[in-house]
Amino acid sequence: MTNERQQFLLDIFHGIFEDYGTNSWRQVTKYKWHDKGYKYYGEICEIGDGDMEELHTVNAAVIQSGLNRLESGEVKINNTMGLNISEANKENDAGQIDAYDADAILQAGLFGELRYG
Repeated sequence: MTNERQQFLLDIFHGIFEDYGTNSWRQVTKYKWHDKGYKYYGEICEIGDGDMEELHTVNAAVIQSGLNRLESGEVKINNTMGLNISEANKENDAGQIDAYDADAILQAGLFGELRYG
């Protein structure tokens, strides 16, 4: 994997964990990354009825899986969002991905579907 691709996935990771509560279905329980070597992971808890439900680990594999599922059409999203994510994915440019796009990538990677929002 090229450094450009690794940086792209890391930038999406940051977008997922630093969305400032935009996506209220989840709560960050742990978040760690090291700039050198692109080592990073985070833990997110699903929140249901005010209680934490299930803990999920997020890393490059989850993000790449989400991108693959969205690109293949396995997980359906609206056209505008799909075009933004597809273009960003082709160009390795996370600057085109907003908090909602990053959340769609996360959900596709974790669940194989969009459950929330």
